[in-house]
Amino acid sequence: MFNFHFTYSCPYLYVDDYQFENITLIRYGEDEEEINFNVDVELRPPWEIDFLVREEKGGGENKKLLTGRYILNIGRFEGIITYNKGLFYRDAGGLPLLASNFFFEFSPSLFPQLGGPLQKTTTKISLIHPHGTTALSNTDSTHSFGLITISLIQWEAADQAHKIALLARQFARQWLGGMTTVINFDFEFFGVANAGIFCLQEDIVECLCDKAWQRFQLAHYLRINLAETFLAPGEAVALPEWAGVEEIKTHCSLKGVLFFNSIERLTNKSELTILGIIKRLLVQQRYRHFRLEHLDELLRPLLIDSIDIGQVFTFWFKSGGIPNLLVEKSSNKNNNRLRLVQLNNGRQSQQLLNGIQHWAKMPLWPLPIDIQNVSLPFKFMLSQVLELAPLDRKLLPLTNLGFDHLYKVNYDLKSWERIVHELGDTSTLNVLNAKSRAQLLGDFCYFNAFDDNDEKPSESNQLLIERLQRNFLELLREHYEYFELCEFYAFWCMAGRGRRIPMDRESRFKYLQIIQQNVLPALLNGDNYECGGPGLGFDAATIKTDEFSILVTLQQLDPIVTSTAALLNLAFALQTSQRIMAQPKMTLAEVDGLIERILLTNSQRFTQLVTAADIKALCNSAIEVLRVQPSLVEIDPPVVVCGDIHGQFSDLMRIFSRVGFPPLKNFLFLGDYVDRGRQSIETAVLLLAYKTRYPANFFLLRGNHECSNINRVYGFLEEIRRRFPHDTQSLWIAFNKAFAWLPFTALVGGRVLCMHGGISDRLRSLDQLRSLSRPVPDFDAANPTIELDLLWADPENGVQGCVRSPRGASVMFGEDVVARICRQLDIDLVVRAHQVVQDGAEFFANRKLITLFSAPHYAAQYNNAGATMFIDENLRCSFQVFQPAG
Repeated sequence: MFNFHFTYSCPYLYVDDYQFENITLIRYGEDEEEINFNVDVELRPPWEIDFLVREEKGGGENKKLLTGRYILNIGRFEGIITYNKGLFYRDAGGLPLLASNFFFEFSPSLFPQLGGPLQKTTTKISLIHPHGTTALSNTDSTHSFGLITISLIQWEAADQAHKIALLARQFARQWLGGMTTVINFDFEFFGVANAGIFCLQEDIVECLCDKAWQRFQLAHYLRINLAETFLAPGEAVALPEWAGVEEIKTHCSLKGVLFFNSIERLTNKSELTILGIIKRLLVQQRYRHFRLEHLDELLRPLLIDSIDIGQVFTFWFKSGGIPNLLVEKSSNKNNNRLRLVQLNNGRQSQQLLNGIQHWAKMPLWPLPIDIQNVSLPFKFMLSQVLELAPLDRKLLPLTNLGFDHLYKVNYDLKSWERIVHELGDTSTLNVLNAKSRAQLLGDFCYFNAFDDNDEKPSESNQLLIERLQRNFLELLREHYEYFELCEFYAFWCMAGRGRRIPMDRESRFKYLQIIQQNVLPALLNGDNYECGGPGLGFDAATIKTDEFSILVTLQQLDPIVTSTAALLNLAFALQTSQRIMAQPKMTLAEVDGLIERILLTNSQRFTQLVTAADIKALCNSAIEVLRVQPSLVEIDPPVVVCGDIHGQFSDLMRIFSRVGFPPLKNFLFLGDYVDRGRQSIETAVLLLAYKTRYPANFFLLRGNHECSNINRVYGFLEEIRRRFPHDTQSLWIAFNKAFAWLPFTALVGGRVLCMHGGISDRLRSLDQLRSLSRPVPDFDAANPTIELDLLWADPENGVQGCVRSPRGASVMFGEDVVARICRQLDIDLVVRAHQVVQDGAEFFANRKLITLFSAPHYAAQYNNAGATMFIDENLRCSFQVFQPAG
């Protein structure tokens, strides 16, 4: 008998608490016949595991281990995995899976480390071209672009930086060689007359690598500004204890990197200073966890202006926001002094104190001051205001040019005039690198278009600011090739005052229909932000500005334009994460956590895992999303349309399980989420959470039960009283405040009009629907309005025109009204809910109107089915029917 064994090293796997099952070794022969070998497991403490394979004889079967390809299959494994917040095990029916809430961007920092930092299991990754390029093939290099080969000697000899450079060069060579080549390999390489031109190819490769590094630096600068303005404004680098992937994206690898670079420049030494400190940190903390305090200790010997750099770094790391600095030349001709002022009036920032994050007035920062062409006797500014000795009046005091230190710079308006004038000269643009050009344009727009100044400008200065804004936009269009990610700047300078993206509702919503859900990954591909020359992207002539709004019109709906629309959506959707103490709201990560808790719990545990404070914060966040969407939401198909749910949470889960969960599918719900059913709270909370998390993919309309005078009577208030007895009134009010902002109607693909109740005889145009104001707390049945009809009206066979409804509110309408509305509004179909129909869907008026009801076995009294309707890209409609459960 022959024993074969191999070892798997798994650090910190607790081998005393393990269980392996169904382990086999499978050999694939040339005839693809599978031969299975049983495998035993033996432990070799502290953390190694032997898998033993034995040849088998007997029973007419003779299994031998021959040369070939084997697959080890571990059917099931269970064990203690620490870091239960980061790593999870799932038994997937013979396919064991390790997953992480950080998958996939940040999981390499965790896998395959299980429980401690002692060491990591070695992992090898093979990248295979999708078309099956043969490795090490003897075909021409242009045919091998799926294969990257690197000299083992070079790789092992290189340090980390040069390993990255080696990979960058290889990718550049593959991109270039996959398109063209300067060498004809049909001839011998050396000795042919044109072989010397091979250097041209390598020079292009090196140039591409250099440009790639510049683009990386530019994208890094933009990501910092995006995170600090919209994603995590005022927040410290230090992560909260509940941090997830969204928090990592908006905190890590951004301004903290700048802190290291800033120290490097301040020391006037080579990068070896910081690299040496990092190496010492790794050596000292080897096989242990390291903390900020350990880095602080290593930085303390560095003194600048007699200031402890370790303390400075710790302050930077624990303090939120980006400082703002005003560099102001005296307007007095006889006074050439330069005045520096930290602009922090009224600004809030997050600060980490004793391990707890607090929000407070932004403190003074120790700012490294670096003014171009000026030698200063100090390196740090530690005061609110600092005046420098008289300077040459011709000097343009560009400060922190290149964003080497973490702060934005505003200049006096005369200096901004000079800056925009000099940027109009291509020789100046050539001298500046991409990040510096972006910084000057971005800082101007931040302080002036966003109006982030300590003092409100005078009327004359405001006119000058608007003129400079137009000049910057003209500069952007005339010299777009110098602004590699120009769509970003177009957005930055047109976003408006007060950080509110104050476009009119209709234009803003049209943008939101064509956006990407997350703009940060888009920065990885500069093509998404390149204007491509005059005539594309935004045209400054179509920008109309006044004190309150900026209306931007789309010239064409193509990827060049929609990249800026993605930024607009990001600004709109993620402003809900800004903390306003008077109205607590949820960050996107908190919304994600809430959704996860709802989906994984049952009704008995719901009130243990979801608090009244959570629900109130969610309602406030939902209002921030709903208030900027119009009363007629316009949706591009495909979309899944759902009718009444009425608190039947289990049936809502059936819909998502069958159709797909957001955001994989777009959804439109037609109202009536609460009352009648047993789980109205879960239903309302989950739908509002999805709306808050995916504002451009998930749409909710208002139903008549989303009115307080109705849900006070038909079960919702009573359910809140029973399940949240100490917060009944405040929760009920919070829900109804959010309901009051729900839109009344939706238009799918420009041809399908949707609402909860029905159409109104008062309706003459879609603009009427767009102009309906919100919020509307309640409706008076004795006072007929379009809004009341949209929530209450019903179709009725045999009726001509509109007659009084037996419901006591609104009307019943006949087929003639449907035909007139479709003709008058130029639509093909009306979709509504509001009534129980036996099969979940029912046609009316020669298939011009559909009633949709999605709550099967409604109120445990009807034997009806429920249904959803899918509208595809070509506006074809299909139905999915849900029979009553059980």
